Amino acid sequence: MMWQFYWREALNNLWLSKLRSVLAIVGILVGAAAVVTLVSIGEMAKYKALEEFKTLGMNLASLTVNQHIDFSNGIDMTHTLIPDYNYAEKMLQLPDAISNIQNVAPVSTLSLPAFFKGKKLDAPIVATTEAYQTLANLTLIQGRFLNQLDRDNYFCVIGSDIAEKMRANGAIQLVGSEIQLGNAYFTVIGVAAPWVGNTFISNNVNSDILISLSAAHNFVPTFYVDTILLKLAPNADPDAMEQQIAHYFSAQFPSLDVTIKTGKQLIQSMTHQKNIFTWMLGMIGSIALLVGGIGIMNVMLVSVSERRREIGIRLAVGAKQIDIQLMFLFEAVMLALVGGVLGIVIALIITDVVANFLAWPFMFSGMAIVIGFFVSVLTGVFFGIYPAYQASKLNPIDVLRSE
Repeated sequence: MMWQFYWREALNNLWLSKLRSVLAIVGILVGAAAVVTLVSIGEMAKYKALEEFKTLGMNLASLTVNQHIDFSNGIDMTHTLIPDYNYAEKMLQLPDAISNIQNVAPVSTLSLPAFFKGKKLDAPIVATTEAYQTLANLTLIQGRFLNQLDRDNYFCVIGSDIAEKMRANGAIQLVGSEIQLGNAYFTVIGVAAPWVGNTFISNNVNSDILISLSAAHNFVPTFYVDTILLKLAPNADPDAMEQQIAHYFSAQFPSLDVTIKTGKQLIQSMTHQKNIFTWMLGMIGSIALLVGGIGIMNVMLVSVSERRREIGIRLAVGAKQIDIQLMFLFEAVMLALVGGVLGIVIALIITDVVANFLAWPFMFSGMAIVIGFFVSVLTGVFFGIYPAYQASKLNPIDVLRSE
């Protein structure tokens, strides 16, 4: 019954000073809305990024291999010496050794000058196999991709950016055009569509010239393999696969150190980074909530100053200090409570608008709503304690005499 009395008194007192109450509520409203909105948008961004990654490479893995050199004097060093073509040929047999590996694509980036009609093309030369198209999720808008029949033919596939450069240099029909790579001439047999990117592929396929691994070996015999791309079976356990691959390499190539990067590892890393980013956004939003709390304290201190006579009368007729404290504390909590609820509603509206604008799936952080609500209430309590304490410490005789 007493709680109802305090709530009713708080509502009546706040209603009598509507403008100050509204301003205090707006401060908390902005703070709560900022916290919930920023955290919810961060959650949506994390979900969207992870979903896009899963569609691009959840069943992919990449291997980076270094040759381990053990010197006779006891010094143990690892050099970034990537295995050569013969090693790459053996890697093509990896699906036969491990059942859950469906496809393999060795990748080698060559440092060779590229020219079209005597004009230089700033383009990395990437030597790989036909499996690269599937693993990199490439589509062609003209021609075809490399295949096994092209092993000894000087054919190439160009990215969309290279196609634009060639058109700017006078190319009318891209397929069939010749590009000079080093001292060799390669015929364009395919043009790739604009590529959206893949976490496992460090280079930008849009600006690449793709040739077959065996053709590269014919005119650049000393090239090295940069990366091995793997496609795993849909039901493959990434942890088990990692152990099997490591065991295979230790048995077949004891002098090589293998670094394995799987989709599960990247998902965990991305989730951790996104969580840190999301909570950083929440902390930034909480600054606005802190400012709103200071606004409540200012309003309550002004209210104490204006209601000195009321406080003196209440104390003179028998009210206790705790009664005065609770009266002002309930007012502060009510301001924070209303501001917090309205802030959460506005945050959901803003989040929905942002989701529709960016074509993201609408989602909100339940934890952010709970935290935003309770932090708003705690803000009211924290910033209402001092004014309530000040009010309860007034001497009724001094107050009534001055009034």
